[in-house]
Amino acid sequence: MRRLIGILAALLATPAFAASIYEVPEVAGEVVGAWDVNILADDVHFETAAFVSKIRMRLAIAGTQTCKLWVFDALNRPPIHETAFTSIPAANEFDVSTYDFDMRLQVPKDIYVGFSAQVGGWGINGVDYWSWGSGVTQGIAGTAGQYYYGTVTGRQLTARYDAGNTSYGCMQILAEPVRIDDVEVATGQVHLTISSLPIYATNAVQQSGSAADTNWAEVETLPVGVSNHVWSATNHGAPSSYYRVITR
Repeated sequence: MRRLIGILAALLATPAFAASIYEVPEVAGEVVGAWDVNILADDVHFETAAFVSKIRMRLAIAGTQTCKLWVFDALNRPPIHETAFTSIPAANEFDVSTYDFDMRLQVPKDIYVGFSAQVGGWGINGVDYWSWGSGVTQGIAGTAGQYYYGTVTGRQLTARYDAGNTSYGCMQILAEPVRIDDVEVATGQVHLTISSLPIYATNAVQQSGSAADTNWAEVETLPVGVSNHVWSATNHGAPSSYYRVITR
């Protein structure tokens, strides 16, 4: 049991850093535009549901406008997240800047992410621009060249737009890892206080006698839809036990 305590204490002392779960690297000089009245979004797909901590986009917005980031979990439905942001005035449609949006947002494994900018833009339709990339290097690729839009006033994505190329909206999405925040060890018992569980995924505790073991045994599936949970189990007097939480 002493070794068990040491193992879990070391785990708790290790900082939990956000991990990238979706990435589309930018192709320089390539952009897709959103009309002044519309939200423009791309479909985003992860390996599993996640607890998103940051969305990073590359946008060219003319002047100072009323701008929003939008996240949807389906077409023809209101957003699950929206946030206003301040634009960085761009010299032209290729003068993109990086916009970071911090959040704590539980999402399913398939979502739509987009932006809107109103009262400005280039040309007669007041268009602002989003840079794009030619491939998804982290996460799962959707349909290349296909975007989604809807009016800002309607607050839904209602139609598809075919850009006629093999592009994806340039972005990076980071997610919080599952955390074991506290450990209690008593005679024959172990209690793990777990947080940041993705609520739209299946989460499970696995156990092994060695951290290097490739055959982890699943000991219990955690309750669905719960972000924080205290898990308890009998340790059966094992000289050492390693625990981890997996999401699928």
